[in-house]
Amino acid sequence: LELLALGAGLVLTVRTAWRAALETAATRRRAAGALLPWGVLAVALWLAGVWIVFQPMQMRGTMAMG
Repeated sequence: LELLALGAGLVLTVRTAWRAALETAATRRRAAGALLPWGVLAVALWLAGVWIVFQPMQMRGTMAMG
């Protein structure tokens, strides 16, 4: 269920960013260029979330404790 929630969040994020880019850009090509950095950031955050989900419960949050 956690992976499903992460995936849904990624899809909704990219969809929202795409719609915002289409509203502000003159062409679809420029909209795709505007979406690219935000899409990369969204995928990076999704990958971090997936990595955290696959960590054992004892390991979650230990990197922040240093």
